[in-house]
Amino acid sequence: MRARVAVLALPALLFLALHGRALGYGFVWVDQAEIVAGTILRPPGQILAAFGQPLQRAEGFATVTLSQPYYRPLQVVTASALTAVFGADSRVFHAVSLVLGAATASLFAWLALLWLRDPAAALVAATVFAAHPVLLEIYVWVAGLSAALMGVFVVASLACALRALAATSAREGGLWFGASLAALALGLLSKENAAATPALLVALAIAQALRARRDGDLGPRLPALAALVAAQLALVALYLFALRPAVLGRALTGAPPIGGTLATQWQSSIAAWPSLFLWLVAPLHSNTSDAVRIATGWTDPATLAGLALALGSALVGVVLLARGHAFAAAALAWIWIAFLPTSGLTPLLHARAERNLFLSLFGAALLAGVAFAALRRTRAPRALAVAIAALAVLALSQRTWERSPDWRSTLALFERDVANDPRHREGRVNLIVTLASAGRTAEAKQQVDLLAAQRPAEEGWHSYLLEPNLRELVCLVNAEAGADADTLRRYPPRALAPAQVWLEAGFHACYAGALERLSRCEDALPIYAALRRGSRGADAQRFDEAVARCTAALGRATPPAS
Repeated sequence: MRARVAVLALPALLFLALHGRALGYGFVWVDQAEIVAGTILRPPGQILAAFGQPLQRAEGFATVTLSQPYYRPLQVVTASALTAVFGADSRVFHAVSLVLGAATASLFAWLALLWLRDPAAALVAATVFAAHPVLLEIYVWVAGLSAALMGVFVVASLACALRALAATSAREGGLWFGASLAALALGLLSKENAAATPALLVALAIAQALRARRDGDLGPRLPALAALVAAQLALVALYLFALRPAVLGRALTGAPPIGGTLATQWQSSIAAWPSLFLWLVAPLHSNTSDAVRIATGWTDPATLAGLALALGSALVGVVLLARGHAFAAAALAWIWIAFLPTSGLTPLLHARAERNLFLSLFGAALLAGVAFAALRRTRAPRALAVAIAALAVLALSQRTWERSPDWRSTLALFERDVANDPRHREGRVNLIVTLASAGRTAEAKQQVDLLAAQRPAEEGWHSYLLEPNLRELVCLVNAEAGADADTLRRYPPRALAPAQVWLEAGFHACYAGALERLSRCEDALPIYAALRRGSRGADAQRFDEAVARCTAALGRATPPAS
């Protein structure tokens, strides 16, 4: 009993020791928009309406030219409820994330214990999970709340499923069966990656069945397994092909493919696989950059390396099964099952992200636990297995501890990440906005010029950034720097239909202001007039005043508001 308590408690305590200082960190990156500006928040009385709405409250926020790509109502409900009760207090949000992380570490230890039936191996698996720096983007970044919720519910669903399959009575099995489905439903409502749960359960159950056949024990009851997997698949299908399309209009994100074609998307994504898997095993350096090199074709060496990694993993899995190492094969399968939905085979807004390896980390941690148990069964001294496991956990803890302070502010995060990868376009945008907001206009202008000079497609790489957002940022920073002439040099005036003006309303409002300041009201007036016709409230009044100024400057009568 004491060993069981230690297995469940120690990973959670390690997690809190490594991440507890995040309580003092502020809102970072998109937290500023989602929580401070409230783009995902619903007011009291409308919070539950989030179950029938996209993630962002305002259509078009950060996704201009794209439909809303995310449906994560549990994140919205949680964030809205916390804000309604406590206000936009970063400490409260970080506290909730830390509780979720500690709970997930303990639940994963329970899952590993149920599956491996080896307390020491389960402890190794759970501590590897708790120490890995991939958790920073899940539990230290407030925007990782959706993944944090998804993780705790996916692990709970799988643990309950294993209990259901091992139940000795119909009543017990039914209770665990229902709990597993309920947890999966909550996971799906948190983040779409939970759709991998049925496949993960199959991998775990097959390993248990093969071990039972080898040892002459009773394994998972196959009728119960079939019923549970069928119920989970039905739930996933309902979510993917009914609920998401009803809310978003589509099942997938709708992001454009890298290089403009699916072939280039697949080639470039596969080319990035080896470096992602290497980072999962040895996370020597962390970065929020999503930049990837655009592959030149199927014979690109990096693409061939990615294909070799996938085929080699499949071959290793088959060999492990043939030699009776079903648990190692299942842990390896978990890594790939969790990875494939965010591997880039379907276009994503961010082609590469460390957080996309979150679910795969559980499989890698289980593989570490299996390897520890296997080493202990050899003739090698047991102290060797303990020493190797301890060194691995310590090394991961060191990487997490060193990286964590970068997340204390947007400026700290992106100063470092952009310096380490200048291709990180979204990171540079956030750095520019932060510098400009702090009154460091000259530095912001320098960064804007570097960003605008980049030509990713011509240089053979890809990093997410919407061009309308880039144009607006250039204009705004130039306005602050007194460099309106630079805006006009980059974007010469041209005749536009009202619909074209409204497609980039933010940029054109700034652009018209630049024209006016440069005494070019003849060009600014049509833009102001188009913006005024589509505005309401304070915006309409602002554009009315701009129209009046320009018409007066041109010596004309002010046209009536339409």
